[in-house]
Order: sequence, then structure tokens, then C-alpha cells
Amino acid sequence: MQLRNIRFKRYRAMVLSIEHIQRVLLSWELQDTTQDLRHLSFIIERGESPQELKPISTFIPASELYEYVDYSGTLLSLMKIYYYRIKAFEVIGGTQVLVVETPAFGLDGNLDLVGLYIVEENLFEERWIDGVPCLIYKKMKEGTWCPVCWDSVLKRVTKSNCKTCAGTGRLGGYYKPIEAWVKLNPDNKDVSIPEWGEKETNQLDFMFTNYPALVVGDLFYECKPGKFFRLDKVTCAEKNRVATIQLGRLTEINRSDIEYSLEIPEDIVLKMVKDLEDRSLIREF
Repeated sequence: MQLRNIRFKRYRAMVLSIEHIQRVLLSWELQDTTQDLRHLSFIIERGESPQELKPISTFIPASELYEYVDYSGTLLSLMKIYYYRIKAFEVIGGTQVLVVETPAFGLDGNLDLVGLYIVEENLFEERWIDGVPCLIYKKMKEGTWCPVCWDSVLKRVTKSNCKTCAGTGRLGGYYKPIEAWVKLNPDNKDVSIPEWGEKETNQLDFMFTNYPALVVGDLFYECKPGKFFRLDKVTCAEKNRVATIQLGRLTEINRSDIEYSLEIPEDIVLKMVKDLEDRSLIREF
């Protein structure tokens, strides 16, 4: 049966950085529905006129994170204006059928030049000076409940080592990992949050740029030692109510825990580790 009355609840486009890496974050949310969204997917369109928009993404399944980062724009000109549109399609008999689309919309909630400068400096530092390669696994906050361990009466998981949901209660547990360069164990002068208390021996503090937005429960996989960490605490510095830097504390996960059953894209890990090793060969002066 074809999907009916699907509506967008929220959508926005926000500039993350414009110089070292040019990035625009698209994010969206659907209104709550009881319909089966397994055959729903999204595509992003962009243009300099709201009447002339062209696709810039492949199809994004509804089972993935409702975010897309556009790296292909040209943002160095402050006079540049982009419009975006998000379309939702359903696969019916091998054919993509348009279900709903947003109106064309522009950039929203941007950082000013000072905020963008702060982001650029941190991006450069983390990628080329003292950051290490990591994969960030965003924890699912919505979606299908786990058919194996979720107790619909008690509203909780019945076992913490369930491989179907990785102990989260949601089918799949975590979204596909996002590549990131993170400054682990930054100097105490950079991170000073007294209410967090002293670190335990299995904990790390970190400093990170403004994307992806982190929440407690997300996972970090440090590529070179091959270790998983869980995000326990996070806060951020803001400029004009928009995040510029994220600070947090991670706790190492035991290798016997279920998180180590998550799929790790070895090709991406190897590439990022090689980038780290190649960086050490670059002469600084």
C-alpha cells in the first residue's frame, strides 16, 4: 500500500565551514506516523534559484540518519546564495514514486565570520596537527523496536548483549559511522569543567568540531588502537546560539561488550590510519 499523508516536521540547511572544508549540513524530520517507512528514501536537490534545483545526493534510506553534508558547494563568496529541497520517495515495484517534498529553502542559523573562523581553526588543527582518526556511531533514538529483546510492557531491553540492537532497544542500534578527526585528551587548559570531576583511568576527555552534533550514548571508535568508547558527558561552546566546539568525556568499552560486534568499515579505517601516518612525515618547518 502506498504511503499516505507523510509530512515533513522540520528541515534546515546550516553552513558548518567555508574555507578549509566547505560544508553545508542538511537535516530534517518527519511527523510521527504508524506507517511502514522501510521503502522510503530521500534525495537532496540544490540550486542558486529556487526554480532550478538539481539532485546532489544519492538516495538516502529512511533507516539512516536524517542528515546530509553537502561538500560540493562554493561558499567562499559571501554573496553566494543556495537553495535546497528534500524529496521523499517510495519504491513501488522497482519504481521511485514521489511521496512528499519540502519547498525550496535557504541557509538558516549560520555562524558569523568569527564563528566560522573558530570552526576553521579547529578543523585544521584536528586534521593536520594533533587530532586522531575516529569513527562516530550515532545512537538511534527512533525507529523500530528490537524484535528480540525489547519488552513493550516494561519499556526496556531484556538483555544487554543483544546483537540485533547492540543493547539499545532499537533495531540496528546505531547508524552508519561518520569519519572524524578528534583531539583526544586535550590539555586541561582547553577543557576545564569542574562538575565533571576527575577522569578515571579508562576515561578520555576530547575536543571536537561542530559536526556531527553529539549526544550522550554515541560511540567513538579510535581507529589506530581499535578501541570503542562511549560518550558519557558533552557540552559545547556557542556563537550566536550555534555550536562551534564540542567538549566531552569518553569511557572505554570492554572488548567483551556487545559494541565490538558492530560493523567496522576496514577500508575506511585503513585509509584514515594511513593519512595519520603520512601526516607524521610532513615537515612542520
